Amino acid sequence: MNWQVGTSVLTFLAVLSLAGSALAQETTTSSMVKYDAEASDWWRTAEGTKALGALKQNVADKKGRKAKHILVHLPSGVPASPYPSDITESERSQVVMIVPRAETVTVSLAVKQCAVPQTFRTKFDVEDAPDPGLEGAAPPPPEGFQLRAVGPALRCGPETLEYDIVTQSASDQEGAESKTTQRLRVNPRYHIAGIAALGWDSGKNNEYFLTTSDTGDDMIEWRSATQGFIAYVGAQWMIAGVDYHNMNWWNYFANLWVAVNPAAPLKDLAFGLAITPTGGIGLAVGITFHQRTRLDQGYMVGDVLTEGAIPTSTAWDGMRPGAFIGLSIDTNIYRAIKSKVN
Repeated sequence: MNWQVGTSVLTFLAVLSLAGSALAQETTTSSMVKYDAEASDWWRTAEGTKALGALKQNVADKKGRKAKHILVHLPSGVPASPYPSDITESERSQVVMIVPRAETVTVSLAVKQCAVPQTFRTKFDVEDAPDPGLEGAAPPPPEGFQLRAVGPALRCGPETLEYDIVTQSASDQEGAESKTTQRLRVNPRYHIAGIAALGWDSGKNNEYFLTTSDTGDDMIEWRSATQGFIAYVGAQWMIAGVDYHNMNWWNYFANLWVAVNPAAPLKDLAFGLAITPTGGIGLAVGITFHQRTRLDQGYMVGDVLTEGAIPTSTAWDGMRPGAFIGLSIDTNIYRAIKSKVN
């Protein structure tokens, strides 16, 4: 008996904790609050898990895309654990209520803030546009609880998702209701960044120089030279986008970059992948291509040069690719580091 009392106390404290931690502002005069503790226990059972699985299938859109975040609320509107502290822009989020089967409940959802995703990011679909003030009523089943989707799936741009949930029981007096305001941080998703990479390039090229022949003339000689340490600047594409607060497993390596040598942008090209532990800074590995230097004006190795510099030109034909490895830093480094601190 004592452990049951202890469990009820812990559940009640958890509900109170969630109400504060999720930035909820609650005004409760409805009798729905009396169901919160029991609903919280039901939510943790196998029945609650089964109901969640069925609901995820039912709230998929016409293309079969499911909501990534299910924002569950107890009967009074207080968020149920686990409730996210932040989400990524453009990801589908579905507001869901746990409602008692023994009550006829009216639930109202008013979306107060949900920015449209910015250019180059997924836009709202017409059928998914949030409709403030969406209402619905459930018939009174015999006992237990059920999960109910409230409104359409939301897809928000960066900064903030804010919405009001108002619940009212048919058994309450007129005007009695529970109202909760929820705010979630919506993190931006980044796709493109500038990049600078410094490292070792194994690419080979021809190097021509003069030596003194047995007759004392200047003779053209040749050797193969390695590029060595070199810097590249260019652009990086974070494939499928990256939220630095909530990085997916592919964000640590699926970062495709292409760059040129700033000293010879038309002659040296490199591309590859950036492997990063945090975003913003990482290990760049890739393949390099360099225009091949060749003798010009009909000269050949071993010829005598009577005056001036060795005549050379560059061309892509005959070039040999090299390998690059080095340190990369992109223009999102501040955002990436800031996300780890906040």
